[in-house]
Amino acid sequence: MRTRFTWGLTVNIMPPDYELRLKIVKNKIAGHEVSKLIAPEVLEYIANNCENDVRHLEGAINRLYAVTAMYSPKEINLEFAKDALKDYIGSSVYITNNIQKIQKAVAEYYDLTVESLKSKKRTAIINHARQVAIYLCKMTTEETLDKIGLEFNRDHATVIHACDKIGESLKKDEELREEINKIKDKIMN
Repeated sequence: MRTRFTWGLTVNIMPPDYELRLKIVKNKIAGHEVSKLIAPEVLEYIANNCENDVRHLEGAINRLYAVTAMYSPKEINLEFAKDALKDYIGSSVYITNNIQKIQKAVAEYYDLTVESLKSKKRTAIINHARQVAIYLCKMTTEETLDKIGLEFNRDHATVIHACDKIGESLKKDEELREEINKIKDKIMN
């Protein structure tokens, strides 16, 4: 039996990258009646936290649909989605992260100190690292935007700006996606 399998073409199947996961999530919700209620950051949250396979993505979307049907919210924002998916995505290692752990991993990755991420310094590398850290905190923790801002000595609007900027950049910047994946690996280990 083993020789039959080795006879064929050998193909390495990798899990989908962030961009592909995001496209899959968008396609899956496109025709659904609640698609207009779903905020874009919810799609990013699902794509960020269901990294292994498409079935996990589909399961998260189905869970979100089921909870939406039960509660009939006016909009499906990130807070609603995190609450709806906490048991499903909650098994993910990322959801147990805390802000300090993310700050430490990002600071180490960019060869900075945690204090510099929290400082008022605005050099390009510190700004970039801070925005990445804020984005990861939003997408991989249960903390509020105000709490995340407090941990970085920033206000709510700055947190939203950082998340929007990194979220947009991820759509077209392969290098940034690799950076974030390496940092996530660092956080896991």
